[in-house]
Amino acid sequence: MTLLSQKYLPTDSAPNIADIGDVAGYTHLLLMLSRIPADNTAAPDPRELAMAMRRWSDSIRSQMPHYAPEHLGRAIECYDIAHRLGYNERPDSRTIDEYRRQYFDSWARGNDRINESDIYAMVSRKAAAAPDDVDSRQFGAFYNIREQWMKQLRYNTAFAETTPGENYRRLSLVMPENLRPWFRFDQQSRKRQWAESNTVADLRSLDTPTLLSYKGFNLSLWPAVNPDAECNRACDTAIASELATRPDLNHYERQAFTLAETI
Repeated sequence: MTLLSQKYLPTDSAPNIADIGDVAGYTHLLLMLSRIPADNTAAPDPRELAMAMRRWSDSIRSQMPHYAPEHLGRAIECYDIAHRLGYNERPDSRTIDEYRRQYFDSWARGNDRINESDIYAMVSRKAAAAPDDVDSRQFGAFYNIREQWMKQLRYNTAFAETTPGENYRRLSLVMPENLRPWFRFDQQSRKRQWAESNTVADLRSLDTPTLLSYKGFNLSLWPAVNPDAECNRACDTAIASELATRPDLNHYERQAFTLAETI
């Protein structure tokens, strides 16, 4: 596997393609490197970066049959990102759909290491890209999950029955959506209530998995709840800075968040 120049990597060892933490972390690092402006002296050679992404994409695809079912969601997302950036085109939808099916079936059989938010995110992304191609069983599950979430949010400002990380993930998924069918006259005020009730003052009070979800929650507030883009970016940078210090975070992820502070 061809990797980028060692100056961009946090260790002397190559990422382990069998470790989903390394897969997600290294993909994130590649993504952040791709966002460095070309006129910045820290930017990698674009040809080297594209080659690294293509090789990484191919490696994920080869490893896909060997991931545990609960890791397929992250693997699919990483493969999609690396393939698009490396080859400048979408990956084969038949390959993606087959692993989506396996992921969904594992959840439907009761795999509790796959969360409702994982299924919701997977199906909503597919529906946004190709609404006519969404599997009917998957869409039915998505519909039922959304209905349950809306019932809970009608009387609460958070999903109290789940983990803090899953709560933030669910909120980050519904914040950008049009919720008029459930909150016809007050969706904006409802979203503000959810945001205010779930915002934390001290980022250090959140454990690392929760802080990762909180980062997505914060980003989802713009522009639906917080129209101030600069304020939202400042909050995101502060979260990335805190994540970059977390020793229990994958080292490629830490490097990616360190880069995020400077881009």
